[in-house]
Amino acid sequence: MQGHGKIRSSRPVGVLAVVAAVLMLLATLAAISGDASRVSLPSSGLSPASTPVTITQFSLQPSNVNMGAQVNGTVGLSGGTAPYALWFNNTPPGCAPPNNPETTSSTTFTFQCNPSSTGSFLVHLDVVDSSVPVSKASQTASMNVRSSGNGNGNNSNNGGNGNTSLSSLLPGGFLEIGIILVLVFMGAVVAIAAGVVAMAVLVPRRLRQLNETLAKSGLPPKEPKPPA
Repeated sequence: MQGHGKIRSSRPVGVLAVVAAVLMLLATLAAISGDASRVSLPSSGLSPASTPVTITQFSLQPSNVNMGAQVNGTVGLSGGTAPYALWFNNTPPGCAPPNNPETTSSTTFTFQCNPSSTGSFLVHLDVVDSSVPVSKASQTASMNVRSSGNGNGNNSNNGGNGNTSLSSLLPGGFLEIGIILVLVFMGAVVAIAAGVVAMAVLVPRRLRQLNETLAKSGLPPKEPKPPA
């Protein structure tokens, strides 16, 4: 009887030991799985996640320009992963970039160009960054290129409208003096002409009157003689 009692009393102890062993095994498995989840994978050269690239500025100044004048382009970027690839499409002749796309590691890109053809252009800018997967952004800017002879360009002189006035070429007051001199000369010419006409009319009349007087007095009429 005593031996059976010892066997019965040892059974609860064995059950507890089994339960403890199972719990320890589960804890060990959980620890192993947690460490495995924290194991870092070998670097594959991929860029870390970042905010998508955005275009903060895209301008072409001046937007209304004469053909052949200089235009300044400015691109501002934000976010994404450098370097960036910039595509410019539908640019005026003379304003196409030397490389398409242009590659830059800066968030600011500037360029200069001289449009060589007239017309209205809506220039498209497409930007792609170097993140994986890539992020993209697009924006447009307008440009109106006029003929250089239309008179509304950026010329500093006042004759840019093609209507150069005589007063703008002469010193102040010189034009008025010239007009007065011309009027005086014309008046003198008219006076001389009037005097010649008067002499041509009055001299023969005076000679006729003199001849009539001499004829009445019985004297021979006077003939005009050429000067000696």
